[in-house]
Amino acid sequence: MKKRLASLLIVTMALGMLAGCGSKKYDNTSQNLSDIDIDQYVLTLGEYKNLEISGTKQEISDEYVDSYIEYMLENSKQPIEVTGRPVQTGDVVNINFTGKIDGVAFDGGTDDSEAGTDLTIGSGQFIEGFEEGLIGANIGDTLDLNLTFPENFGNTDVAGKDVVFTVTVNKIGELTAPELNDDYVQSLAIEGCTTVEQFKQVARESLESNAENTYQSDLQTKVMNALMEKCEFAENPPEGVVAYYKDMINENFVNEASSQNMSVTDFISQYYGMTEDQYNEQIESGAKTSANQAMVCMKIAQLEGLTVSDEELDEAINTNYANFGYASVDDYKANANVEDYRDYLLTSKVLKYLVENAVITEEASTDAEVTAATDTAVTEETTTAEETTTAE
Repeated sequence: MKKRLASLLIVTMALGMLAGCGSKKYDNTSQNLSDIDIDQYVLTLGEYKNLEISGTKQEISDEYVDSYIEYMLENSKQPIEVTGRPVQTGDVVNINFTGKIDGVAFDGGTDDSEAGTDLTIGSGQFIEGFEEGLIGANIGDTLDLNLTFPENFGNTDVAGKDVVFTVTVNKIGELTAPELNDDYVQSLAIEGCTTVEQFKQVARESLESNAENTYQSDLQTKVMNALMEKCEFAENPPEGVVAYYKDMINENFVNEASSQNMSVTDFISQYYGMTEDQYNEQIESGAKTSANQAMVCMKIAQLEGLTVSDEELDEAINTNYANFGYASVDDYKANANVEDYRDYLLTSKVLKYLVENAVITEEASTDAEVTAATDTAVTEETTTAEETTTAE
């Protein structure tokens, strides 16, 4: 199923993704937003107060807290050594092996170390047929696996060639979830949390925080979309601002493609069903939308007297520099665009202002909506920073 490219191109929070940015914001032919005559580009600023939007505020049930904890336990499984049965799918086996092509061992195809190699059966870590061939083997068994490397295997020296792996099974481990008890809780090393009851409260607070962040982010998206429909813009936003957003959006795709070990061209073709030309057109359109959103936010900040003081900026940097990959505050200031971050913080203020002055119709949530809204909390339970939420 193809994804919709628009879902990644709509940067509703305008500068929201700049929180962790350490590079320049605009090229040498442009300037920061605060230096732009925004009235040249925002021709009509629609009424930005009392915008009508709807929102769904999720309530976290006891049942969902329990399912969240169960998910954590399932993802904390560790292999417990077992005997008296053969290898099954899902086991973690410790093996030694030697791979030979035409009777000759090849580089990287052998592990005869004392420690051996741990392999989860069914993980797809080894070539097709290797893991399947170990199912049914017992501890101490040595067996030959007659296999063939894929034609597109990364190592071209062995790609497409027949290979015989001689494998010895040293140990069998059964992945087992830990028991929810005080010992498990203490192993997590959560400050001030040493008992199951305390852990359940921490889990609830994490889920509620993520649900609230999701709710606020959704409101910000909706209020910005509602406002943009009331505004008129010059045909072409400032080139430097658009160029920045093009780079930013494209970088996201490059990183996503890289995580899949794919080129951007192959990635957008496989996951979005688009040609490179179509992709570039969508990037251009998304960047212009983001630039217009950014200028609208700056215009409202001017009208409402919203600013980010040096003290506020320094406090935010002191709090978040490590999250952005910097060793110290001085390291951040020396290598990042500090005014870039000020613009981001100002945009956040504007978005909050718009939501505070909107007319919000609350809608009842369903259990499914609660689950969907808190899925991020399951995999990113520590992600509660306001900047990260806005960046989404």
